[in-house]
Amino acid sequence: MFKQLTFGLILLFLSFSGSTMAQSQRRQLPPARIFLRERWTIQSSAQVKEKGDVLSQGVFQPRNWYPAKVPSTVAGTLVDNKVYPDPFVGMNLRLMPGCSYPIGANFSLRPMPEDSPFRVSWWYRTEFQVPANYRGRNIWLHFDGVNFRANIWLNGKQIATSDQIAGTFRLHELNIRDTARTGEGNSTGRPQAPDSRLSVPRASGYGLGSSVDLRYGHRVPLSARRERHHVGKTRFASSIPGRNRGRRR
Repeated sequence: MFKQLTFGLILLFLSFSGSTMAQSQRRQLPPARIFLRERWTIQSSAQVKEKGDVLSQGVFQPRNWYPAKVPSTVAGTLVDNKVYPDPFVGMNLRLMPGCSYPIGANFSLRPMPEDSPFRVSWWYRTEFQVPANYRGRNIWLHFDGVNFRANIWLNGKQIATSDQIAGTFRLHELNIRDTARTGEGNSTGRPQAPDSRLSVPRASGYGLGSSVDLRYGHRVPLSARRERHHVGKTRFASSIPGRNRGRRR
């Protein structure tokens, strides 16, 4: 804590050594984006008796959980932790749960095995610091690619349900201004659930498939913009959700 305060004071002193007050104020703005890549752990919900309100508290100790990074999938993290061998080497893919179907068979038509570890939800958990100068601002917890459903807790409070967080690698953004603790530690947990319609090899790919980060400022949603393009005889359409950050407060 002393090192953090000292570092902050040094930055503050250097910023005021600039030529104008305007420059110093700009340098004091909090980082616009803080990526949450490290300090994640995962565990099967079948191995955890506590619920999200407990798991997302700083006092909870995730013992025997698997270290993880984001982006990642559940299966990929288990491979990183040597639970399963590298599926891209030799015939190792056949050693993954649910991959014992006959070679050449259409696995997408096969039910998920009852004993598959990917049949249940898995928890992703992390702890992170929110800068003190985020206080009083709108703080957004941004997910670039959740797959497939998730319930999300932050500091003991559920902030999103699986009815809200659903879809394949969709973008989600949650305002956590009233739940985040600025200037101190925060804990978050979310169980990732596979789409029950998918077979094991694809269902094992659920997780946080892209970045997770903190942002701040007004973010006024605009109506989604749709575009249609014609290239020769080929036609395609794209939908681009728009956001207006406005003033960063």
